[in-house]
Amino acid sequence: SWILRRAVAMPVRELTLVARAVSEGGDYAVRVPLRGTDEFGRLARVFNTMLAAIAERDAARRAQEARLARQNRGLVELAQ
Repeated sequence: SWILRRAVAMPVRELTLVARAVSEGGDYAVRVPLRGTDEFGRLARVFNTMLAAIAERDAARRAQEARLARQNRGLVELAQ
């Protein structure tokens, strides 16, 4: 059971904890620990890559929203 726990249960638990941190807390900075090159290791790498892409898009969206807010304030000032 120790081998099964280490090989399957622990990687699934780590992935679950990271997924929960992202879904409940919006924390895109967390990463799944990389352990090996088996299926769980590949899944962890892909999951981490996905988190990085989401974080990058989220940052770009926030920057775009900030620019739009500045432009809107400028338009309001011009209109007045």
